[in-house]
Amino acid sequence: MTTLMEAIKIADIHKERIIKAIQHLEPLFPIKAASLEHLQEIDMLYLEMLTSRFSKLQDYIGSTLIDLFLDSQAEMTLRLSMLDKLHLLEKLGVIKDSFSWQRMREIRNHLAHEYPSVPDITAKHLNDVFYCIPDLLALLYSIKNYSK
Repeated sequence: MTTLMEAIKIADIHKERIIKAIQHLEPLFPIKAASLEHLQEIDMLYLEMLTSRFSKLQDYIGSTLIDLFLDSQAEMTLRLSMLDKLHLLEKLGVIKDSFSWQRMREIRNHLAHEYPSVPDITAKHLNDVFYCIPDLLALLYSIKNYSK
């Protein structure tokens, strides 16, 4: 069974890859649909790393880290829906509101689909990911800080 500290280490791996991708890609944002076809191969690889690690971290926080954190706070999570868990995180002061999580989940779901013939949609999704990363990382930092 994974402990909270082990789970945080796993989440940190995703976080570090996200930060590396952002450091490389920041000059490209906001991405315009017209610029997508002119991206360098290395930029495409970093975009792939950014979107992949965003999705993985968002999934991991939702499927593992939140439960382990709430368990460490002696909160029963067995029968709680994700929305109930988010409300509990709000009550504990870990997150400000559940809406940012729901927005991140929506963005993550959009990443599962590719729209090569509609570059406007692709650019929008890439920009959504890029600009919501601070919220995702803030949630991770908050869980880490409350876990100390």
